[in-house]
Amino acid sequence: RFSNPKMFGGEGATEEESYDAMDDWYDRALAAGFGFKSEEEKQEYIKSIGDPMKHPLFAQTTEDLEGHPLTEAFRVLREEDKTLVELAEMYKEEGNQWIKKSTKKDYEAAFDRYSHALTYLDKADKAREDGTECTSDSTADLKMIRSQILSNRALSSLNLTNYGRCYKDCDRAIYLWPGNLKAHLRKCKALYMLKKYPDCIAACKAGLELDATNKDLLNYAKQCDTEYTQKRLAKREADLKILSTLTAQWSSVWNYARNQNVTLGYPQYGAPEPKELRDIWTHLDMGDAATGTSATLRWPVLLQYPQYGTYDVLSGAGRDDMLVEHLGMAFPEKEDCGPEDRIEWDVDDEYHVSNLAVYVQLHSTKAVTSENEWLEACMEQRILLQGGNVDLLGLLKATKTAPTASTASTTAEAESTNTTVSSLDNIPETTFEKLKSRAELREKKYWETLMDTVTGKTITTTGPGLHSSSARFLEVHLGCTIGTIAKAHSPSHVLPRGVLTLLIYPKDNRLHKLFVEQNKGKIVALMP
Repeated sequence: RFSNPKMFGGEGATEEESYDAMDDWYDRALAAGFGFKSEEEKQEYIKSIGDPMKHPLFAQTTEDLEGHPLTEAFRVLREEDKTLVELAEMYKEEGNQWIKKSTKKDYEAAFDRYSHALTYLDKADKAREDGTECTSDSTADLKMIRSQILSNRALSSLNLTNYGRCYKDCDRAIYLWPGNLKAHLRKCKALYMLKKYPDCIAACKAGLELDATNKDLLNYAKQCDTEYTQKRLAKREADLKILSTLTAQWSSVWNYARNQNVTLGYPQYGAPEPKELRDIWTHLDMGDAATGTSATLRWPVLLQYPQYGTYDVLSGAGRDDMLVEHLGMAFPEKEDCGPEDRIEWDVDDEYHVSNLAVYVQLHSTKAVTSENEWLEACMEQRILLQGGNVDLLGLLKATKTAPTASTASTTAEAESTNTTVSSLDNIPETTFEKLKSRAELREKKYWETLMDTVTGKTITTTGPGLHSSSARFLEVHLGCTIGTIAKAHSPSHVLPRGVLTLLIYPKDNRLHKLFVEQNKGKIVALMP
């Protein structure tokens, strides 16, 4: 009546007459004792009902309804006298109504209603387990109902572009009811949007077992197969470019080492590789190293200090550089350096060039016997010690004849190499774990073969100038050149992945004496 004042004036009344009649009605109501008795009472009432615009009648979104006492009261009234399964079905139906709309808020409201439904199903499950379930719920298929609600909630997540959440709900729905075709379809769409193509193809196949003619599933399967093939081919092309660059460097090292009578070997996996040695060959200037006649190739040298468990790396030492030149710069004589030049970790101030004893370990790792084996060893190291792309190893093996320094550098020939492996079939596959196990097994077998005299066996491998079949170390004269050390006693002296590794001790200190005593009769001198 308040919205239409004419209702107070009666039929045919003017607007002014109607307002007068309404005012008269108010006066008579107040005179009869209705309404507020004072302004204070009026303000107290207004305060009690809160902000009028937050009243459920004025709600614009589902969030506006949450938490208001009237909303909770209505919720209690609606849930009264309903069983747990009926409540789950009620909220499921509410979710269905919200999801038919088209805004983000609607989809969020639908997700919320489905979650409410699942909460009541949890209670129904517990009641069934406890034996407190009401009779009308006892015949309900709780798994199927839960599957349907999860599938519907997955749809709300799909509409909200939360594909990961959608995929998880679909997985649960399918687990509870494998025949839930809608869950299969929504799972496929979520996986497709996440670009998880192999998983999407597998999900499509599972759905097509339920409905072999489902157009949506067939379309997703086709799209995934096409896009996944394109993605793999693009990755294969990119991998081939990387492979070409790497193998060109590694092949140069192989050719140079072979011409210089240097024995290259597999990486050692006993300890993490120093980060300074990662991709070391790609940082060095090879020059004409492939011919084996150039001195431009500079060997990476690892200086290890067992006394302190630390190291230094010479990123590249020239073939004709004397060892004393590098050690002299790193460890000047005591009289030539002040307190500020002292090495921080050299607690006893023992590391000075004339006071150093340098050793090279023989038989440190298994030697490689061919260029392809060397390339695979380098790739293995890149994967295991640097977290490289494991697919490159299979691609390397697929090329059979790996690109060399003389052939892999040109674009045309690189493209030619690409065509030999353009097919995505017949590429050997492996995993990081399998590769690691294979490397550890190879290393174990190698050391079992080379067990020293402590176990009653001797080393059978010998090399030119090796005085004893059980020799394990070379004591290096500081006047030796890097090239001399690298090729000394080949093939007994093996450079793990081409890195020249030197053990350095201060002469005659406690640890050095212990090292000499433990290897008595197994150390051979290497002179310039």
